[in-house]
Amino acid sequence: MKKKKTVKTRLLSLVLVLLLLTGSVSGVHAEEAAGAEAAGSETTKEQVVESGDSSGSGEQGNVPESTGSTDGSADAKKDEETSSGKNVPAPAAVKKEAKAITASDEDKTEAASAGEGEEPLTGYGMTVTLQIEGYGSTVEEGIEVTMPDTYKTFKEYGLENVADPIDSGKEGYTILHVMAEYCEETYGSAEGLIEISGGFVNSFLGMPAKSALMFLRNHKMSPVGAQEQKVQSGDLISVVDIWANSNWTIGGQYGWFSDENLKAEEGEAFTVQLNAEPLMWQEKANPSGATVMVVDSSGKTVAEGKTGSDGKASLTVEEAGTYAITAQRKSSYYDNDGSNPWDLVPPHGKLVVSEGVEVTDEEAVAQAKEKLELGDVSQVTENLILPVTGKNKTTITWSSSDENCIKINGAAGEVIRPVGADKKVTLTAIINKGKVSDTKEFVVTVVGKSLFRELTLDQGTLVYDKSVDEYTVYVKKDVGKLTIKGIAEEGVSVVKVKVMDEAGKPKLESVISAVDPAFEKTSCLIDKAGKDLLPYDITLETLGQISGTVTLHVKRGTAGAPLPDLPDITWGQHLGDKNNNAVVDSKAPTNKTELLWESFSNAPDSWGSVYAGTPILVNNHIYAVRNHKIEMLDAKTGEVKASTKLYSQIGYYSNIIYGGGMIFVPLGNGDVQCFNATTLKSMYLIENPASLGSYWGVYGAMHYDNGKLYVGYSNQGDYGGYAVYDTLDPNIDDEYEVVKPLWITGEKDQSYYGSGAVTIKDMVVIGGDGGIVSVRNAKTGEELSKCQLSGKIRCSLVYADGYIWTTTQNKKIYKLLLSENGKITVAEEADLPNNSNASPVVTGGKVYVTGGVWGAGFFAVYDMNLTLLAQEKGENPFNTPTVSTAYDNVCVYFTENGPEGSLYMAEVTANNKITLTKIYTPEHQQYSMSKVIIGSDGTIYYTNDSGYLFAIRGKSGEVPEKPDGGTDLDGGDGGKDDGADDKDDGNNDGSANDNTAGATPSLKPDKKPTATVSAQSFAPRKRTVKVNAATKNDVSSERNIVKAIQQSYDKKEKSLTIKNPPEVVGAEVFKQLAQYPEFRLVFDCGTYTLSMKGSDVTNVNATLTTKLLELENTLPKEEAEKYGNYQQMVYAQAGPLPAKITVVYKLGEQFERSEALYLYDLSQSAEAQEVILQESYGMFVLENGGEFILSDQKIEEAKQAEVMEISEEIKPVNEKTTSIPVWVYLLIGLGAGALISGLITVKVMNTRKRNNTWEE
Repeated sequence: MKKKKTVKTRLLSLVLVLLLLTGSVSGVHAEEAAGAEAAGSETTKEQVVESGDSSGSGEQGNVPESTGSTDGSADAKKDEETSSGKNVPAPAAVKKEAKAITASDEDKTEAASAGEGEEPLTGYGMTVTLQIEGYGSTVEEGIEVTMPDTYKTFKEYGLENVADPIDSGKEGYTILHVMAEYCEETYGSAEGLIEISGGFVNSFLGMPAKSALMFLRNHKMSPVGAQEQKVQSGDLISVVDIWANSNWTIGGQYGWFSDENLKAEEGEAFTVQLNAEPLMWQEKANPSGATVMVVDSSGKTVAEGKTGSDGKASLTVEEAGTYAITAQRKSSYYDNDGSNPWDLVPPHGKLVVSEGVEVTDEEAVAQAKEKLELGDVSQVTENLILPVTGKNKTTITWSSSDENCIKINGAAGEVIRPVGADKKVTLTAIINKGKVSDTKEFVVTVVGKSLFRELTLDQGTLVYDKSVDEYTVYVKKDVGKLTIKGIAEEGVSVVKVKVMDEAGKPKLESVISAVDPAFEKTSCLIDKAGKDLLPYDITLETLGQISGTVTLHVKRGTAGAPLPDLPDITWGQHLGDKNNNAVVDSKAPTNKTELLWESFSNAPDSWGSVYAGTPILVNNHIYAVRNHKIEMLDAKTGEVKASTKLYSQIGYYSNIIYGGGMIFVPLGNGDVQCFNATTLKSMYLIENPASLGSYWGVYGAMHYDNGKLYVGYSNQGDYGGYAVYDTLDPNIDDEYEVVKPLWITGEKDQSYYGSGAVTIKDMVVIGGDGGIVSVRNAKTGEELSKCQLSGKIRCSLVYADGYIWTTTQNKKIYKLLLSENGKITVAEEADLPNNSNASPVVTGGKVYVTGGVWGAGFFAVYDMNLTLLAQEKGENPFNTPTVSTAYDNVCVYFTENGPEGSLYMAEVTANNKITLTKIYTPEHQQYSMSKVIIGSDGTIYYTNDSGYLFAIRGKSGEVPEKPDGGTDLDGGDGGKDDGADDKDDGNNDGSANDNTAGATPSLKPDKKPTATVSAQSFAPRKRTVKVNAATKNDVSSERNIVKAIQQSYDKKEKSLTIKNPPEVVGAEVFKQLAQYPEFRLVFDCGTYTLSMKGSDVTNVNATLTTKLLELENTLPKEEAEKYGNYQQMVYAQAGPLPAKITVVYKLGEQFERSEALYLYDLSQSAEAQEVILQESYGMFVLENGGEFILSDQKIEEAKQAEVMEISEEIKPVNEKTTSIPVWVYLLIGLGAGALISGLITVKVMNTRKRNNTWEE
């Protein structure tokens, strides 16, 4: 028969365990004490009842009133003094560790809900742990109770007036069985210790002494009575005596620690997690405001801390040892006797504090930094506990990046939740010991508050998001009313809803959401007279603890649905896919190549160039913007399958991308047009987000990911912005509906000229001209972190092998590490052989990169730590590479930004030997900044500035002969352009070579451009626009012009002529010119000149574009008739020019017999300007850029021109700029002051060189 443990012997066991742990008693003495316990004596029932009565006083016990309390339990003391005559300290908080069977927390939680409906439990010899908590004292912190092997009924325990589970056929042990067994084991019988009335337990061991007796299973309140709640082996059963108010709506809560066995080092802060279980049905769990105490073996409190709203408390114990941990809390409510009652059933735990190892201050700080953690801070809603001491007795102070969101107050981080989007805050811990200091950062996400729990409409589409406060809602035609339903969030007192009444008048209706958070309001869309009231705004304003406004822009229309993705997206984004890492496994040609087909674009962009950006390859079709259209070509033949006219002209760069069944096309005015990729139907326009008076263009690579379009903008100077757009068609009934950004950076952000972003999880990483790599929340635009690199970033960032890679224009390559919380840091950096605008390619443990400047290109290979392995040099800059891994050796393909625009292949062996081969040189040679697109069949696609798109394949046989009947348009010279403007025979539309066998190319204007397989190509007879061969502006050319002005003026010369000027003339030139009012500066652009005196300068801080372009004449017939002979023109600069510009223009053939000409400014309402005529030249003055019409018909009163001659010095020397050798030009066209180094480009070609622009 088992011996029953008495109260006295159990407490003696606790003392012995504590003494053994602390080393206060030897093993021999412990054995003797154990023997004494075995011999023990029984405690009478009267003693137990008396003990229970005294425990109800709450004056002393396990939850002492003050830290001066030294005993663990008044009941235990009384028993000990009675039996042994000694007052032995024995804090009841030191818990017995031995448990026969322990269920997991998950099992216990699941089991906690078990009740009346459970199947009978078997294995009746189960062991459970029983906790008995009196009000203000602990009777049993945790004692094991083993149930009889044979089922024992309530009656067999001597309990009457209660139904046994066996009576209903649901045999099994319950909490009441455990209580009865405990009484029998401890006191010999349950009779008189458990009182039952009406079938329910009313009293146990003299409890409740206060208000209520509650029963819990595995920390959860039992949903049924103790006589019904079944138990199973390993359960923790808690019987607790709590306080409750007279209405039973507020009362004590049950407390327990998440970790009951803690470890720490002396002097090191540790965190305790207190949990609470409400015991009144209407209450919520509240673990806050409790005092957690660490108690030593004498009952002295050595450390304490308050729990925050999350139940966490931070404590520090200075001396090594074994301690008990408990907690106490008093209610803010008053009891009947006017006191504040205890309202937390005390938890119990053990803490073992070890001695720290002696280390240096440096080691101490390093170890403390490594150990310091804040736990999960990804979704913070409550105050944070910030440790102020760390490992090795280090001290810690804290700072916050946003005190308005997390305010530091000693050891607390007081959280002020924002309204709307979540906010990230960086907390910095400064760890100190002695003179050594270090920091550690934590990025904390503070969860924003929502205005509404729900917000819906009965018409249109609304997906409420707390971070969005404006929505556009499209309602179908004839819908007369719109109903708004919502539920206000807790903390909102009033909702004011502004709607429209039947009379078409706005009205404001208020909802008292503090009383009822649900509301429903209706707004009229058609008034009682039948008039449509849309569009208008509906606003919902919240007041109270959470205030804010939601605006609904209601319009007529039908919102679109997401389009299906196309099945084969070979090369959809700028560098292939969203990671911008241009790697393919296709077998592209490695040596001999041939032209599969070529296709020509004859229409210029807004700069007058026929360069149309890099195309993309999607679903076996090439998409490209050219001829003022978006065109879809068959990738095998080059045949144009479909096309749609663009809303406006493309710009200098137009790098289209695919995403989500759509094609996105940047336009010359900074807008972006979206097309359905299957039908090429226009879907909407993305508005240029620059403010009034500013100009932003899209000069880099756009990025698509998960329904969002990421766009960088530049003003071609120091500033720009970055914006993100939702790509869902807002209104399928409107092809040009304007879409505005979800978020945008400030207008003083860095310029994004040539750069491209990468998205990683919920973040977007962007780089720009400021050399700053910024990490932002992709949804909200909030900047999470940034790092400063050396040099402008003019390439697309690459994400590969867990790192971000980029180059800069300061001869640098970087490997960047992005942490989970958005922190960006430099992992590695290295020098490049030269500047680079190219994106690296990372594959197979190596990094491949290209770049260079004029006259010096390079291709280099690095390892993953950015150690240079090998390099090759070239005569011209190499553009961004594409890598094929289809062969044993790696094959890297790239184009050259040189006069030929050739295609190169670099073969790289495993031991880093490079073989550089020029595998294709186009017949139509011109500079190229094109990327290399490689199809799944190995076909290579690229473009150059001649306006041609090439499809190149591996050579499969002899070059085909020229088709019968196919003749070169300029006399059989192989299609080479001699630089002369050949006469137009009326059949030239600039189409690609339509050289099918036995057929003559059809070049009629009414046909779409076509392209076929050919080994040769024919140049179109005449371009419809004269292309300026000037180079882009750079610092060196600007400085040279400034010097030339000064030198010419010093030599008493009256003018200076600059041949082939840069496309953009910098402000420093006009500052210099303005100093000499009578000095004239002339820019000879071939078919026209631009000239101005110093007195003509009006803005010394502005730049000048030197592009005057002839456009294709596209006026409707009726309008064209009133202009007679006319020419549409554009001066490619928006707004006022920096000076009054005198233009001398070589007239076209249509004006040979014209006796008078007039210039009409289409952007101004001013009268027409009469043009001065002299021989084949016309002269007029421009003060603003924009579109013009030159006409020989006077359709309105024209401003009379001054009678003057066109002086020779401002006439174009010769519109055929390539026909005069440079040395001759230097003799006849320039004053001596212009003869300085670098002013005149040695090679004068009919090309445009683009230096220091963007990604090559």
